[in-house]
Amino acid sequence: MAAAVIPVDFRGAWNMVAADCGTTSEGSMTVEAHALRLYEGGGPVTSVVRRGNVITVTATWNAEGTVEKVAFDMRLSPDGETITNLTTGAVSHRCH
Repeated sequence: MAAAVIPVDFRGAWNMVAADCGTTSEGSMTVEAHALRLYEGGGPVTSVVRRGNVITVTATWNAEGTVEKVAFDMRLSPDGETITNLTTGAVSHRCH
């Protein structure tokens, strides 16, 4: 069974627009050990599978009153400064 803990190197505050870091914008994302939070929703992680610099995250997602189980792949760049959602192609920048 996969662990439901997101690896430390993926955790933190991220934003699709680096200049928007520190704000609550549509591109903001917070990756925690046991949860993901985006502008439009978020929820607890139920499983994480790591393959090198890619994780497959499954979560119970609550967005605008709708709860569903979602899964997607996230790739961390070699320098740890960007995450790419391989499902949507969206790239987020690490906020410092």
